[in-house]
Amino acid sequence: MNKPMAGLLNSNDIIDRVFEHIDNGTTDLGETVWKEPVDHYDSRLRFDQEIALLRRRPVVFCPSALIPEAGSFVSRTAAGTPLLVVRDNDLQVRAFINACRHRGMKVASGEGCTRTFSCPYHGWTYNLDGSLRGVPGAAAFPGLEQETAGLKELFAVEKGGLVYVQQEGTPQLETLDTALDFFEPSQQVFHQSHTIDEANWKLLTETLLEGYHIKSLHRESFYPFGLDNVNVVESFGQNSRVVYP
Repeated sequence: MNKPMAGLLNSNDIIDRVFEHIDNGTTDLGETVWKEPVDHYDSRLRFDQEIALLRRRPVVFCPSALIPEAGSFVSRTAAGTPLLVVRDNDLQVRAFINACRHRGMKVASGEGCTRTFSCPYHGWTYNLDGSLRGVPGAAAFPGLEQETAGLKELFAVEKGGLVYVQQEGTPQLETLDTALDFFEPSQQVFHQSHTIDEANWKLLTETLLEGYHIKSLHRESFYPFGLDNVNVVESFGQNSRVVYP
């Protein structure tokens, strides 16, 4: 019986560990049985605390390959906040609150490539570095300090082919020390699909973190090609990796 380990195995060691479990009829187990209170799944207070936590940590926003050149951008909502990530003219990744500084209208939608961002409400425009570029009828705003009226910028960094964004607080760089290098610079996005399901994300995520259900739930599909209840669990920093063959 093996316990989850700290650190990460290489591919060959993972395979060896899987075969060891197969030979011994075992799987990685925790030190104790884990019991999760039901209100951790539906408590509004806990949900608000979790959203606040996500805003205070660097969280994966998109693959670097989605913004390959100057002007490439991705906009979407993360932890309840509309965000905009763009590669500027110096090829640096920048992240902003996706809201015009005039009346809060989104200045970008979806993904694409552009030279500037323009608010569809009153036409205020912004450069790729977030600075305010132009204001129609600027004479009507005599007190406007253009150099401080750019898009609100957030901390953003690239690591291992992924873009991380932190919305609030001092950048938690130490949390990225153990972040894995997922993608090579030469890799590209081949296809995307988006599905929105009305479901509790925790239940969905937990289903993907164990292979205990393979035989009973996937008997007519995945099970003939996969093994039931054989898991290799590794922890690193604030993260974990679960492998089931």
